[in-house]
Amino acid sequence: MEQHKLWTQNWKCNCKDDYKDYEIEREENEPILKKLKNGQASGEDNRPSELYNYASEKFKTRLFTFLNEIYVSGTPPAEWNSMNVIDLPVYKRGERVDPNNDWGINLLNSRYKINTKVLHEKLRR
Repeated sequence: MEQHKLWTQNWKCNCKDDYKDYEIEREENEPILKKLKNGQASGEDNRPSELYNYASEKFKTRLFTFLNEIYVSGTPPAEWNSMNVIDLPVYKRGERVDPNNDWGINLLNSRYKINTKVLHEKLRR
């Protein structure tokens, strides 16, 4: 318990109060939108990735504002806690007769996909 208190105190001292240094920068993450695959099935939001690829500048600004609000608050939208799983087995590798070589299809919210890719890039830097 004592070690936890020391760690917490040290973290508070070293932690910057200004989240500006940690924000999700649109310019750095614009390539993520361009790398989204076209023709993919959309999740519960019914927004295909093409919407984000070809969106207006105003839309993209709102998107990154939304992602920053999630990042700073640490609270994703409740709708991201669910996904649609299609019970259609899709062969991945190995022998086709073995059911362990199949997987289901998960339909995820497009903004969720973008957010996870942005966070992945942020962790890589």
